[in-house]
Amino acid sequence: MTDDTNKIRFSTDHPIQSRSDDLLDRTGFAESLASAVRGWKGKDSLVIALYGSWGSGKSSIKNLALESLRASKDDCPQIVEFSPWQWAGQDQLAQAFFREIDLALGRSDTSKESKKRAAKWRTYAAYLKTGSLLVVGIRRVIIGGLLIIVTTGIGSILLDDHLIKSATVTAGFIALAFLLVGGVFGWIGTLAENISSLFEAKSQAYSQTLPEMKSDIGGLLGQLKKPILVVMDDVDRLSDHEVKLLFQLVKANADFPNLIYLLLFQRDLVEHSLDHLSPGTGREYLEKIVQIGF
Repeated sequence: MTDDTNKIRFSTDHPIQSRSDDLLDRTGFAESLASAVRGWKGKDSLVIALYGSWGSGKSSIKNLALESLRASKDDCPQIVEFSPWQWAGQDQLAQAFFREIDLALGRSDTSKESKKRAAKWRTYAAYLKTGSLLVVGIRRVIIGGLLIIVTTGIGSILLDDHLIKSATVTAGFIALAFLLVGGVFGWIGTLAENISSLFEAKSQAYSQTLPEMKSDIGGLLGQLKKPILVVMDDVDRLSDHEVKLLFQLVKANADFPNLIYLLLFQRDLVEHSLDHLSPGTGREYLEKIVQIGF
């Protein structure tokens, strides 16, 4: 036997980045996916999903499709690759979602209209972001408060019964309490900043209601020369609550013109996460959002 046959070859199982690495002849399928994006000429939004189980090659196909889109600069959309599972909390997920689209709007061109679109989008995001932060933050305050009460109570019982008199243990309880309180106040500081942003946004929006603001944003997005393609991979890695939040974000912002979403996930896992989001099943909810499925 030669040395070559004795070598053990390991695979990192990373998705391929280019058609030159395509050993499984997936380029044709990826081209069909790219054509669906490239061929969208309507002024409404479009939601495309690529279904597949873990390890089936969704990310590789996505990379091939994006390579195909980028090869034709004249009709290539502005591409925003957003990995939602990298954002730990629901408040971070929503903020990251709005920020990524904000950045794409700011990069669309250097005109005053581009800056106006980005500013209007930030105002709209501030309306929605603070509500999400309040829901998540109140839960943190409750959990933090309960932990402080439990920690303090245990410390008092142990000290009153003279079971533990060590100053080191006492200091440990105090340090834990300070950490918990610090975390709560840290969140309160973030909340204050977001409320300040909300008031600033309302000031900029004058007396506009949210539907009026969405109508204005729709008009500004309709003027884009190229659509924005928001790519969200590994959606099925999210927790149930995060999956629901992500699809609520997509659903709430799927009626804007020139916005195309490409979502990659294992369908049955996401449907299960969405089962209790609406009166129907998760499959029915998904079918109302996804317009093209591969």
